[in-house]
Amino acid sequence: MIIGKSSIQNKIANNNLISNSESNHIKNCSYKVRIGKLIRPETGEVINLQSVDSFCLEPSEIILFESIEEVKLPYNITASYSALYSVASEGILLINSSMIEPGYSGLLSGVLLNFSSNKFVITKNFEIAKLNFYQTDEENQEVCSLQTINNEDYQSDLIKKAIKKYHKTFLNISGLENRVISKTLKSVKRSIVGGGILIGFLILFASLEPLFSRWMWELTGLPTKSEQVEIEKNLLEIKNWQEKNSELKKMQNQIDSLKKIIIQQNEKK
Repeated sequence: MIIGKSSIQNKIANNNLISNSESNHIKNCSYKVRIGKLIRPETGEVINLQSVDSFCLEPSEIILFESIEEVKLPYNITASYSALYSVASEGILLINSSMIEPGYSGLLSGVLLNFSSNKFVITKNFEIAKLNFYQTDEENQEVCSLQTINNEDYQSDLIKKAIKKYHKTFLNISGLENRVISKTLKSVKRSIVGGGILIGFLILFASLEPLFSRWMWELTGLPTKSEQVEIEKNLLEIKNWQEKNSELKKMQNQIDSLKKIIIQQNEKK
């Protein structure tokens, strides 16, 4: 059975159900939890929202929070907390919404992820989640194991988790960007070096080709490329000369034929 507003107020007043509570945060069947401190992933830096104006959560960025309120659940009361709709609708995801066991006493915490494309501003006494309480059917108080965590130990454990288990951004996007840039630059450098070596080799080959060809000609008797060009040029000139010489022979034959005709005509006279 979910506990309503009157019962929540009564248990806060008489059983210290919620410490550091504010009466205007009690709703019909829930209580609005506020952020007290933020803890940065990777570094474990603690940001006390009571002493700063605000904190800006960038897109894809992750932050851990610690509540202002402390809960003290009796053996027959359990609770759950989840992100407020006003927060979720802004693209902010509360990753670890969960159930709180009966017998627990201490602070609450969560991991926030900005899934939106906009910066999200967290201010002093920022309302982040709603806390619902439920009555269990347990009648025997002795079977309930108690768990009490003082504030210093709770924060210390939260800092360790922030450093060891979480990246600054979702899927470590910022780290991924740096790795991609680094690999791309290395690839470009290799391409430039490889291309430079190839171009240098081609220039060297072009410079040494005449010498290499001359050496091959002297060693094997095969003409060099330049000599091949010269030979082809000479052959073409010979061919042209032969064609012209053939035409001269034809003209000479025609002249000889005309001379014979003239001689024959003179003899008839």
